[in-house]
Amino acid sequence: MTETGTFIINGTERVIVSQLHRSPGVFFTLEGPNHYLAKVVPYRGSWIEFEYDTKQILWVRIDRKRRLPGSVFLRALSPELETNAEILRAFYTVIDVKLTAKKAGLSLDQRIIEIENERQKALRFRKVAEPTLFAGLKLNDAMRKKLEKATVAKPVKVSVDREELIGAIVVDDLIDNETGEVIAAANSRVTEELLTQADEAGIKNLALAFPDWDATGEILHQTLEKDTSGTQMDA
Repeated sequence: MTETGTFIINGTERVIVSQLHRSPGVFFTLEGPNHYLAKVVPYRGSWIEFEYDTKQILWVRIDRKRRLPGSVFLRALSPELETNAEILRAFYTVIDVKLTAKKAGLSLDQRIIEIENERQKALRFRKVAEPTLFAGLKLNDAMRKKLEKATVAKPVKVSVDREELIGAIVVDDLIDNETGEVIAAANSRVTEELLTQADEAGIKNLALAFPDWDATGEILHQTLEKDTSGTQMDA
């Protein structure tokens, strides 16, 4: 052993370490230009790694084995996150919408202001006088004043053209009450055809999420499309 604590073994200086152990915790790393990784390292047991890249799908690996959609992991852990609708409601801001012949009425509350403020901070937007929200809406002074007074129990009703809903995500299964047929499953995209089918089935109330605006983005929607498990037992 040398004076500095290293060892000479077969003529080569070496350092002897009994065991290396990664500190327990959660670690976030940037693996590539658009490839992110989160590691959950416990005191004992399996390591869990979450990753996503430009394909906008959240994957999970346990002990660096075969990767699975992140939603499979969520379903397996909790009976309260078993269906697509439950997972969507847990992570997206859900907007209640009432359809009429030519318009759509949105129920909004002060959460919209809070989420938009956080969104601009996270994305480092330049300060905009009237930030664009969703469904063609803008957060101007008049809208801001209305939302500041609105609550979940007493929301503000805002009317938009039905076409502005196209591209949103259906949060709950749309079911024809007469036939019991599922017109559109949860996590489906709103299209003109879907709105027509809803009219024919007499469905007036929808619960929608707008991934283009929501902080969760397209990731959860794309992940659920890859996920073939439907129940906690399947997961």
